[in-house]
Amino acid sequence: MRPARRLFRSALLVVSLSPAALALSGGCESGSPPTDARALNPPQDEEEIREHGNGLGAAEHGGFMQSAKDPWKYAPPANAAWSMISPMSIPRGLHRAAPITMGRVLVAGGSNEFGPTPSAEAYEPALNAWVPIPPMAKAREHHSMTVLDNGDVLVAGGFSGMLESSAEIFSVDTDTWVSIPPMDKARSRHTATLLDNGRVLLVGGMGNAGVIANSQIFDPFNGYWPNPSFPSTARMGHTATLLGNGTVLVVGGQNSSPLSSAEIFHPDTNSWSATSPLSTPRVGHTATLLFDGRVLVTGGFDSNGALDTGEIYEPGTEKWSAVAPMIEKRANHAAVALSSGKVLVMGGSMGPKVSSTAEMYDPETNEWRPGGMLGVARESHTATRLGNGKVVIAGGKAEMATLASVEMFEALPLASPCKSPSDCLSGYCADGVCCNEACEAGPCDACSETAGSAQDGVCTILDGSPCDDKDACTKVDTCEKDVCVGKSAVECNNPPPCKVNVCEPASGQCKLQDLPDGEPCSDGDQCSLMDSCSGGMCIGTAKKCEAFDICHEPGACDMNNGMCSNPDKPNCELPEERPPKPTFDATATFCDKGEQCPSGFCVDGVCCDSACNKICHSCVVPGSEGKCTPAPAGTDPRRQCGFEGSCGLTCPGTGEEKCVDAFAGSECSPNQCFFDGIHGATAATCSGKGDMECSSADRIPFNCSPYRCVGTFGACSTSCSRLHDCAEPYVCSPEGKCVSAPAISSGYASSCAFAPAAERPRNSVFAFLLGALLLARRRPRNRKQYE
Repeated sequence: MRPARRLFRSALLVVSLSPAALALSGGCESGSPPTDARALNPPQDEEEIREHGNGLGAAEHGGFMQSAKDPWKYAPPANAAWSMISPMSIPRGLHRAAPITMGRVLVAGGSNEFGPTPSAEAYEPALNAWVPIPPMAKAREHHSMTVLDNGDVLVAGGFSGMLESSAEIFSVDTDTWVSIPPMDKARSRHTATLLDNGRVLLVGGMGNAGVIANSQIFDPFNGYWPNPSFPSTARMGHTATLLGNGTVLVVGGQNSSPLSSAEIFHPDTNSWSATSPLSTPRVGHTATLLFDGRVLVTGGFDSNGALDTGEIYEPGTEKWSAVAPMIEKRANHAAVALSSGKVLVMGGSMGPKVSSTAEMYDPETNEWRPGGMLGVARESHTATRLGNGKVVIAGGKAEMATLASVEMFEALPLASPCKSPSDCLSGYCADGVCCNEACEAGPCDACSETAGSAQDGVCTILDGSPCDDKDACTKVDTCEKDVCVGKSAVECNNPPPCKVNVCEPASGQCKLQDLPDGEPCSDGDQCSLMDSCSGGMCIGTAKKCEAFDICHEPGACDMNNGMCSNPDKPNCELPEERPPKPTFDATATFCDKGEQCPSGFCVDGVCCDSACNKICHSCVVPGSEGKCTPAPAGTDPRRQCGFEGSCGLTCPGTGEEKCVDAFAGSECSPNQCFFDGIHGATAATCSGKGDMECSSADRIPFNCSPYRCVGTFGACSTSCSRLHDCAEPYVCSPEGKCVSAPAISSGYASSCAFAPAAERPRNSVFAFLLGALLLARRRPRNRKQYE
């Protein structure tokens, strides 16, 4: 039984708000409110901290924050897929980043406690170092950065202490900046999207006269800005995503408040059209183009704060649909589509706090799973995916500082050691290795050779292997395909009445539990009726042995057999005129189960023409034995309207399936056959007015001799088919009648039915006991209720 070994199974993706990364995914740029957090260049050692301090009382570097009085330490993230790399030369947030030639990452602009900066630098992966780049002509934050078709980088607008209309291009061949003609309007917090024709669409932003309601296109082939076009809504802090058909989806942002509206730009006609709005207004969100052409929008702020909601846009229908909420609320975060098709989001503002978590969205399952921990909590950072699939996360804002730290996310291949799904390119971590699928069949699958897999990284079903179903009440557990099946269950001894003996899965021990109150039970006392459970005890109502006619006394109940003694009254004679004794149709066929009946239905102890499961119907109604017939008015043959001795409800006799109020003369106890199998008494009836009582005073005794009294009907048979259908000393004739036994010469009897009494030794005792057994077998109701 292999011990538990489950790890998170989810994919981890990298998120980016960098204009460069945004340009890669369709030019999306996230707006971020200005911050006055201060920071200095990260000190390099303890001596530098002591000499210069950092102006904040804390230093930030490599994922570790601590007092400036303490020695500098490096603390890498705990995840295998996340690692701290060389920091930038200066702290910066609200900057922009883009992938350029030779696998490098260009970072430019942003701001720190000194304000907006023109500085630029490039990360060299081969050296794990940042290389200085000549500064831009203008300091900028909240600008846009777009990689052009030739690999050069366009930077436009932003805030330098004033709103900028200037623009410049970084040449990847010479690592220099070249100024170009300005835009028609100064703007920041706008978007810049590379179109299929190689031009760049700039939309909205904050201008000198307020939020801008126009767009402009940069033509890199001629180096100028053609005449602008005009979307219907002025917006800033929005997103813009290039769709598969070459149009651009512009979503959300803010004007005087967060917006839910969305528009489509058509490059072929230089025109705009409205599309379906978001369900929730948002600004500071992300928009990520999925591999199937849809667009995932996540997080941001609405008027009430940070959001955890997301929506997906379907270009074919131009409709939005909600997705599962993120694990955390976040805005000014970053989002990136990985090569696995999953989307990683990271960091961002949670409101008063800044997030250090990442999570991954799977479009196929509409699920979010944990994506590991960043080395440093950050918002307004950049995340740039390189050609090899790695992602560089740079700078940003913390709660009390602007950051220079940089970390890298690298999804690991199959079979690599992992700690969480975010470590793996597949998005699945099982048995400590990156797996090709979720491998979530519990103990009946494995993805590492040490756990039983045929190959590291390949999920294998352990069919037929021992397992542990976590149920101690099963002794032998075996994998049947992908399910752990427990067998050889622990047997718990028979419990006392009103108890159930249950095996506890945690311990494998049997424990008595009370049955629910009202559950039928048997207390073993034949002299109690209506036994039911109460508080784990079986409690019944004492049987009353009332006189069954005027010539008998009330008696005592024999607890061994439930019979009442009812001694005779001395010098008492019954009236000579009595009603005829009750009889039943002798053609009825007695049964114990449906297989004994041609119809397949054994009901009320006889073969019946149907299941007869209707209220106030019976298969033993006198004169209609074997047919499902409405019970006569004032009777309740199945005790469906009340227990025996009750005068509350009875059957109406109309064929309706309901109970009605009992009336004087209603049967409250049916005809009874006595223990000798020959005598019986008619039904007890309800008497009085209002709250009527069940009285046995009007019971009339009867004698079925020469036939027997059959308990199923509480009546006398009128024919026989065997010896025991007759009372002693009568026998069953070939004609089916009980007659006196004929005198037969000694020797032997030619017929069992006609054997004389002298030749049937012990016949009296045998017939008496057999009759009792026959009555007990044939009666469908609880004997205690009818005796």
